[in-house]
Amino acid sequence: MQYRIFSFLLVVLFSQLAQAQFYHKDPARGLNVNMITSPSGIVEECILPKRFPGIEYSDRDLKMEQKLCGLDFYNHPQLAVCPKLKSTNPGIELHVVPEGSTKAAIESANCQVPQLGKKIAKYKNTITCSYTPAALGYYHVSRILGGVGNVPQSVVRTMSKENHLDVVKKAIAVTRAKHTPGTIIRIAWERLWPAAHGAPAKFPKIFDVDLTSIYGALSVNVTDEEKYSELNGKGSYESRYVRFKNSSAYNEVQSLKPISEMVGPSLQESAQQIIRMKDVSDMILLDYLLNQLDRIGNIHLKYFWVYVYQNQLIKVSLKGTPALPDPEQKTQMNSVGAVLVKQMILRDNDCGVAKDNMAKLSGLLDGVHHLSPQTYRRFLWFTSQLQNPESQEFFKRETLFTDNDLKGVGRGLITNALLVAKTLQNRCKQGQLHLDLDLKAHVQSQNIRDSREHCDLPANYNPNLDN
Repeated sequence: MQYRIFSFLLVVLFSQLAQAQFYHKDPARGLNVNMITSPSGIVEECILPKRFPGIEYSDRDLKMEQKLCGLDFYNHPQLAVCPKLKSTNPGIELHVVPEGSTKAAIESANCQVPQLGKKIAKYKNTITCSYTPAALGYYHVSRILGGVGNVPQSVVRTMSKENHLDVVKKAIAVTRAKHTPGTIIRIAWERLWPAAHGAPAKFPKIFDVDLTSIYGALSVNVTDEEKYSELNGKGSYESRYVRFKNSSAYNEVQSLKPISEMVGPSLQESAQQIIRMKDVSDMILLDYLLNQLDRIGNIHLKYFWVYVYQNQLIKVSLKGTPALPDPEQKTQMNSVGAVLVKQMILRDNDCGVAKDNMAKLSGLLDGVHHLSPQTYRRFLWFTSQLQNPESQEFFKRETLFTDNDLKGVGRGLITNALLVAKTLQNRCKQGQLHLDLDLKAHVQSQNIRDSREHCDLPANYNPNLDN
């Protein structure tokens, strides 16, 4: 098993050479660029991204992007830069320095201390299964489709090659002390040195064109989440998509019955199932579009209160735990008839775009017979916009897609979108796709009764008004 994993990592790592694309500075990229001078004297950059043409992002998105680009790896006294020592990706984790300690003390101990503060962000590059354009692409496509998957914000970040190598050497020292040869995370760090750092000209998916910096995606770290066991299931890695297709959650979206025949009319009777079904169908759409290889097992959730107020579906994060909710919040939520539900969080999205499309290979789209009407309309609009040069340039500049990532035969984003749009529209017109995963419309008895009348994109459609 370890030999197969080692061989897989080597294939993934050296497949970068097939599409050489060193990172280069582009004055047309981003709304703004934050500059940080590293101790080695290299000016690093963090990009506040532009918005996809025609799409409004939330104020929170901008706030979190600004926070990410405000993270100075070197001079912020309350920020510890730590090597990622679990799973398969040799990335960097950014932790708040806990009270009573210092940045210098934590980093000099290679972050091997009894207690680390809250992890606020993670920095990943194109190595092992990770691919920088995937983490960036998922964030923006999520927002284009209305925030589906609750994908965390991600920005482009460079880092001085010399200062990155300092972290690599620390990680190698720790992993060699803690893990036997052949352990995945140890292999991953050892491939960064001496292979990548020793010959950066051979690794265009890691280094910039000047060979002085690495580049990657800096992403918000989701906190207080937990594994979505109902969707991940239990079993071997090889059987993960088979067991997902056998799950009750997938069976729900396969049903040819309208949602009105599947759940009761009240919020209490319908909220969890409709939200779960929307999460599942949204996830399948995202993963098909963006060639996700490694989703099942990497699905998470958070708890929210939901209720309808003044014709709006309101969502409030749970304080406390489901077993011990904050008493004051619980009382307030009970007074407005709120229901506590699980909602999907897709926090690990870096193993996609240039990978094998497991949603496609597993036939997941074949079983989708329910979809949110908003997701459906936004997706049709997005597919039409992808034909525009301006939209294509957005993905190349802001998410670092290559031409093959965008237009590749049988796997590019545009190719995938056109195929999925044709499939879903045909299914809709045949009466086999219900556009009924709209919780507010359901409890107000306003859900579409016959989706066949709504299969085409309305004239003059504005996605920002479709809530």
